[in-house]
Amino acid sequence: MSEVIELKPASGPDMERWGVQAAAAIAAFALVLSIGAAILVVLIALLLPGLMNSASTMIREKPFSTLGIGFLITAAAPVFITFLFATLLGAPLAVMIAAIYIAAAPIAVAVSIYFIAMQARGIIAKSAEPPGPGVRAAWSLLGAALFVVLGFIPLLGGFLWLMAYVFGMGAAMTRGGKALALMGNARAA
Repeated sequence: MSEVIELKPASGPDMERWGVQAAAAIAAFALVLSIGAAILVVLIALLLPGLMNSASTMIREKPFSTLGIGFLITAAAPVFITFLFATLLGAPLAVMIAAIYIAAAPIAVAVSIYFIAMQARGIIAKSAEPPGPGVRAAWSLLGAALFVVLGFIPLLGGFLWLMAYVFGMGAAMTRGGKALALMGNARAA
């Protein structure tokens, strides 16, 4: 006579529940990141219009030099920071450069999104007038939303984020000092 052995089910439901919770956490993180990026772009467009307009003009008028400068900064800054950290005397300078580099990253992406938004505004609205704060905010929000949606496309999204970072880094670092100096001079007057 054969013996019947009852097998207990594997712990599949636990793994399935964990997978659903992980996917929900990733989706929530992506949503919060997207909303944060959109808010950041709008805030930077409103608070630093000189930088945004100047950097956007640089991307439009000198795309290859902007890309080259951005690539150079993106590739060379981490190597330069590491080299400075290796020397004891250069460590404070390395910390300062690293802080600037990290702080410039969201501004760089915001510059690229602002550029895309203003180019779309120029095509659709066919207006050469400088935009006011409300128009800058609305178009920046629209550009950020479009960019975030396109950013979720596999491969293409990663490439878009990388190009936005490199172009924006070139324009923001080149035009940033001048825009901040002009803003400081305006407040001093």
